[in-house]
Amino acid sequence: MQNIITNIKNNWKSGLTVALVSIPLSLSLSVASGASPAEGLITAVWAGLIAGIFGSSNYNIIGPAGALTGVLALFAFQNGPELLPSLAIITGIFILIAYFFKIQKYMVLIPRSVMVGFSTGVAILIIISQLRSVFGLHNLESAAEPLHNLGIIFGNIASSDLVTFLLFFIGVMSLYLFNRMIPKIPPAIFLAPIGIFVGFLISKNIIPIETMLLNQKYSNLDFSLFSFVSNFTVNKVILVTGASVAFIAILETLISAKIAGNMTKTKFNSGKEFFGLSLANIGSGLFGGLPATGVFVRTGLNAKSGATHKTSQTIQAIVVGIVSAVLFTTFTYIPLAVIASILFFASIRMLEIKDMKKYWKYSKKDFAVALLVVVLMIAIDSVIGLLAGTILALLFFVESFSKGHFDIARNRGNQFIDRLYEGDFEKFNEPVDVVVYSFKGSLTYVNGETHKDRIQEKTNLFNTIILRMRELGHIDHDGVEILHEIIEELIAQGKTVYISGLSEQIHSELTKFNNDGHITESMITKNTTSALQEIGFII
Repeated sequence: MQNIITNIKNNWKSGLTVALVSIPLSLSLSVASGASPAEGLITAVWAGLIAGIFGSSNYNIIGPAGALTGVLALFAFQNGPELLPSLAIITGIFILIAYFFKIQKYMVLIPRSVMVGFSTGVAILIIISQLRSVFGLHNLESAAEPLHNLGIIFGNIASSDLVTFLLFFIGVMSLYLFNRMIPKIPPAIFLAPIGIFVGFLISKNIIPIETMLLNQKYSNLDFSLFSFVSNFTVNKVILVTGASVAFIAILETLISAKIAGNMTKTKFNSGKEFFGLSLANIGSGLFGGLPATGVFVRTGLNAKSGATHKTSQTIQAIVVGIVSAVLFTTFTYIPLAVIASILFFASIRMLEIKDMKKYWKYSKKDFAVALLVVVLMIAIDSVIGLLAGTILALLFFVESFSKGHFDIARNRGNQFIDRLYEGDFEKFNEPVDVVVYSFKGSLTYVNGETHKDRIQEKTNLFNTIILRMRELGHIDHDGVEILHEIIEELIAQGKTVYISGLSEQIHSELTKFNNDGHITESMITKNTTSALQEIGFII
């Protein structure tokens, strides 16, 4: 009991701060996802509360997120927003399955370049989704595809409402100014109540302008924290989309928790965070909410606001629930242009321009991966973009790995001449007496033939070779066979062969498959120095 009281005392300020940001963002992101404003607030309450109890990270905030808006908006457009709670439940079940199979250990296969592209793609998709509210083009037909939507909007740009655009522009500029003047407090905290007040004055004709308010877009708005989902549905579309959303949610949540861990120098249990996320999504869906995931901005704010325990997330969920229940009708006066300005400002900050510039300057392959993710997310689908980017990144990795990392030390007349690294291999064009060929990293089916071809190419330039294994961390069965072939061919050409620096594991692998007897114990030395001494070097 004492610990609970202490945690409340230490975390109520951070919980309150995050709640004040969660309310306008949850409401806005819910609208961007094709749902009603209430569903976003329900998600912030129940997903946040459940994750706060069952999750692992002391700082991660779980709720409606920009990362999911593209997938959810497409699903809602094609299948109806009333099925989003069912999607949340199915998403949670998929995450629970991933938890039991410990899928988190495979998340390392997704490189940072993919996430940079994903974050950028999400930002662009959110911006595209809000253009109707930016220009006041609410009566246009809608399309499922972002590019099609973009074409419709710009095809009717001449019909834009100037007042709505000016309201949006003033909102963005206000966010920028608030952020410059008070950088430690998210600017949405200030703009949302101002927007609500302005919207109220517009609704009463005190401000004589016309622009669409939230309560004009959504009729019969109500808010209830305890209304269970009434039309739970399972079909092929929900299952496929649920798997996709679960994949994104897992990825975003782990990255968000990791960022918080780096900020606070703390660790979290990824498996337990999986478990908490799965229950958070199931709970959110059962109470009529949306799929949820870890959210970077609110998580960072939570850590910076002095949070020390998961109690902070629990407090923010309770505060969001209380404030929403009391003031929900008030929220509905906010103009859609103000919501668009909040989402636009958040999206601009999500654009990974700095990293994209860095990739372009230093790593064209990483730039290509990130760009592919962005293009496919906008043109086809968010999950397709993620998967394609990951596959391309892995292909680039395999290509690099297949080159077989090594270095060569050349010796002549019992004296060391020089050491050649991977980029200098072509300089090896004159005879020497002894070569020390160092295998680095792994010797496997991927790079074994490359090592073999490299050694065979230079066999006429040396008499003795020491195959140095000190920096070889792993060898598979194909690598063992290729090493046997290398040694067999070198001996057939009359070369003297030594093997140095074998670990116990690799020594065991070589001995186990030494059926042809080409590798003898006299070849194997403790280290390269011992091999050189046997050759006659004075060391």
